[in-house]
Order: sequence, then structure tokens, then C-alpha cells
Amino acid sequence: MNFEHLKCIIAVAKNGSISAAARELYVSQPYLSGMISKIEKELGYTIFIRTSRSLLPTEEGLLFLNSANIILRELDKINSFSDKSGCLSLKVAAYYSSFFMKLFLSFRSEISDCPSDTYVEMGNEEAIRSVAEGKASLGIICYAPSKHEKYAELASDMHCRIEKLIDPFPLYIFASEQHEIARRGQASTDDLKHYRYVCYNDASSLRYLNILGIETKGDTLRVSNRGGMMDAITSGGYITISSMLDAGDYPGTVLIPLLNHRFFLNTSAVFREDYAPTDREKEFLSYMNARTHEATEAREREVRAE
Repeated sequence: MNFEHLKCIIAVAKNGSISAAARELYVSQPYLSGMISKIEKELGYTIFIRTSRSLLPTEEGLLFLNSANIILRELDKINSFSDKSGCLSLKVAAYYSSFFMKLFLSFRSEISDCPSDTYVEMGNEEAIRSVAEGKASLGIICYAPSKHEKYAELASDMHCRIEKLIDPFPLYIFASEQHEIARRGQASTDDLKHYRYVCYNDASSLRYLNILGIETKGDTLRVSNRGGMMDAITSGGYITISSMLDAGDYPGTVLIPLLNHRFFLNTSAVFREDYAPTDREKEFLSYMNARTHEATEAREREVRAE
């Protein structure tokens, strides 16, 4: 049993429901239910009585919850000694995305600024590993919907879990206005094979080339960061696949829908197996979800109008 387990059990008591607590904590219902059963077995008594409508604490459960609240209040006090502002830092490892970075910055300025926050961009596997090793407490990964089970298994192998964060959103061809494909105004998946392509040089991005059907292209350019990506695109020589959210704010560039196919990306949060997000992390994830939904709807209206 650890501090995160105490937070989870208190959330269940507050909500009176495992499913409601799971949504609040960004954990799965089976994980939370199994964790409580393990803790009850470890303690040797039942914390909750399961009724047809809710969970109610037993007499021992009430004593447990009282002690757990005291422990967590003292933990908050201990943590505050090294951070006079009382602000709990965000330590985020995220897949390359200008839009997610903008959300992170706007969250800090609009909602909750903290001087010691960190946000590092990397590939999906690197983000999961960063969370597993404790370098980050929150990971954000993007992947093809068909790869969900693969990433869930990969995370589990590293003693992490992934939780769906944002509904799948469509991808487009992203190019300079000066590129031939932009002047044509339409595109198909075959165009990915006929024009020079640029992608990130991490394992997950390179594997995505298989989904696009261009894994054998000999002239694909690999770059290590978003600066290199934008230099390649704005030069007019390269195209890539990008979300409407990432590609929507760069002057001199265009998004081109694919006529014969639609590609989508899932976005999920990554946590250690036994970790319950802090209030500030949950606030950030909720902010991301709401802002992404708003931006997706607005951008889709723009693309349809074009």
C-alpha cells in the first residue's frame, strides 16, 4: 500500500462509486476495483460495503478513511516545504505536437502557472519509458487506433498504463503553399509515394510509415524535432501527414484532405501502474480535452469551408 492507493480509496469514498472515481482519477474501473480488493486483503478487513446503488464504508473503513486523510494532509505539508508556492509541478513527456505545447503554455498562463514545470517532446515509446523511469509523471502519446492494444501492452510491460484522453482526430497532408500538391488542391494516398516525405526519427513515427504504405520510400527525410519538420515543409520540398491542429497556425502552409482514405490518431495519457494523477495533472488533462474538442470542431468547419 502506498500514498497513491490512499488517494484512490478516498476518491471512491467521495464518489460512492468505483466507476465515477475511475473517471475522476483517469484510471480504468477494473484497475481501481482490483486495487481495492488487494488492499482489503492486505489489511484483513473490508473497507466498503457494495450495495445496489453505491459503495458505503464499513466501520473499519471509516477509521481507515479518517487515518488516510490525516496521512495525505501531512504528505501535502511535507511536499510544500520545498515549494513555497504550494504548486505541484507538472512533469510531462509528450509526443511531438505544436498544438499540445500551446495548450500546455496556455494552461500555465490562464489556469495554473508553476515555476518548476517541465514539458519534453519525444517519441511514443520514449514517453512511456520516461514515465516508467520516473523522469515524467504524465505521458501523452499519439498513435493509430489500430495500435491501441500494442501500446497498452507496451505500457504494461513497463509497469505503466494508458488511458484514453482525446477522441480520435483526422490527419491531412501538410505542405507548403508553394508545393505542387498544394497548387493542385487535392490529394490521395498515392501522392505520399510520389513526393518527398518528412517524418520524425523515432520508432513509433517510423512504424507509422507502414500504415501510410511508404515504409520502403528511399528518399524519406527523418528529423529529430519540430524545428526540422517545419524547415522541411516550408522549404517547399517535402510533405508530411499531420493533424489539422498541429498544422493550422503556420503561415504559408496548407492542409489537404485525402480523397481516398482518412487516417486518424488516438491520444492517450500515460501513468505508472499504481499512480493517481495530482489535482493539477487532472486539471491539465481536462483542459487539454476541452480545448482540443473546441479546436477540432472549429478547424473542421474551416476545412469544409475551404
